[in-house]
Amino acid sequence: MISYVTKTISAENKIRGKLPLNVPRALSRVSQKLNFLEAFSLDLRSLALFRIGLGLVIIADVFLRLRDLSAHYTDDGVLPVQSLMLPGVSYWPFNLAIWNGSLSYQVGIFTFILIFAILLSLGVVTRVATFGCWFLLNCIAIRNPLVLYGADNLIRLLLFWSLFLPLHEFFTVIQRPLRAPRAQPRRSIASFASVAFILQIIFVYFFSALHKTGAEWRTEGSALEISLHIDSMVLPFGEFLRNFPGILKFLTFGVFYLELLGPFLFIIPYRNTLFRLFALALFLPMHLGIALTLNVQLFSWIDFVALAALIPSEVWDFLERGRYTPMKTVVEVRQAHVLTTSFVVVSLVAVFLWNVKTIVKSFPLGKGLETYTTKLALDQAWEMFAPFPTKEDGWYVIVGNRTDGGEVDVWRDGEPVNWDEPISIRKSYKNERWRKYFEYLQALHDARVIAPFAKYLCNQWNSRHSTAQQHIGRLDAYFMKKKGADMPEKQIIKKLRWKYDCDFAGRARESAPLKN
Repeated sequence: MISYVTKTISAENKIRGKLPLNVPRALSRVSQKLNFLEAFSLDLRSLALFRIGLGLVIIADVFLRLRDLSAHYTDDGVLPVQSLMLPGVSYWPFNLAIWNGSLSYQVGIFTFILIFAILLSLGVVTRVATFGCWFLLNCIAIRNPLVLYGADNLIRLLLFWSLFLPLHEFFTVIQRPLRAPRAQPRRSIASFASVAFILQIIFVYFFSALHKTGAEWRTEGSALEISLHIDSMVLPFGEFLRNFPGILKFLTFGVFYLELLGPFLFIIPYRNTLFRLFALALFLPMHLGIALTLNVQLFSWIDFVALAALIPSEVWDFLERGRYTPMKTVVEVRQAHVLTTSFVVVSLVAVFLWNVKTIVKSFPLGKGLETYTTKLALDQAWEMFAPFPTKEDGWYVIVGNRTDGGEVDVWRDGEPVNWDEPISIRKSYKNERWRKYFEYLQALHDARVIAPFAKYLCNQWNSRHSTAQQHIGRLDAYFMKKKGADMPEKQIIKKLRWKYDCDFAGRARESAPLKN
């Protein structure tokens, strides 16, 4: 028996001697080099850069919204407070934006958002400023959900997770007292909040890829070419790229697999810095390409800002020293109160399960978890250009029938009615929020949504024209459908969407009938 064991061990040793390396020892070395703490850490300087960028994006957003403040957020606009109860929309009982529908009140709310955003950028009372931006942006989002687009949701989600992160320790206008000196300063932190923040960014890309189930993304490779033929969104450089279908096919597969697999490069626990830099080198050009080809307004900018938070410590160390000096990143573990930690963990689980629900419709989310997620405004659906880019495009012609028998296009400030395709369909929508509004208008086709908009157009026109002969008596809204999947290329179909009767006295009647 002893002889058998000895021979067996001797045989194993011979086999090991023939192997190029000692497998157990190699695995042990690899496991020692795995650093899960570093994989979910955030550099404090990167967080500060993220804070500044986030504040600047919110400031830009406020000024962009001010152009249509009266139209989008007051009772004289397209969605009065009494018309707010739309199906599938969650409302806060403490929503300040719906307490008063006057212009002056809404100006006050936007002024506070602007103040909080400036304080956030400067790093002054950062936690208060972050909460103020998050709370008020949610208020105005619920005030008019018909003008929202992807950037709005991402901004509010980033603000939520930022409430639990130290955004204020670098690049602030207030000099903070230095901590006790250390032999090696810890400028990278890890916490449950940092885990949640990083995973939220991963969810945006990963679940966006899962939503892209169409053959246009997965087998044909035609999704980007279709996207660049959406004339209501495409920019001049995007029109130029239409001439290179082969390159667009390659880029389509590149974007799909980058969204599906690329986000996990940020959390590889082995040589995390190298993989993060590689991931940033892939995602930043992708968002730059989107910004140059499609009108997504602030969406690409908020993506740049979110990715800035993931810049590894070695980049900042290189910028400070002027040369690369290899040194091990020391991660400081930040422990919050047990209640705060529990709240972050539960919120992260809710966000993950909500995203799963958007993919698997039959997934049992549960009423309690659904209420929890919506009340905190953590609900999200990353369905950009999914399951495939829209193949229906077009523009609106809204004919105003004057009392003197004349016709004008009230949407284009009284220009003569013209059924020809505009030089730029994108510019016919004024800006991205109006385009999203018309998109919802087209999809919902709900009298509760259309009637306030029609009334707004009647009132706007009739209040600017004093003579009764120039007043609008009726509106006829046509959608000029172009390039639908069910029609030959370049064919345009003129479709009457709705009619609305106005009051000759200059105000639309409250009970004016809506005709399909």
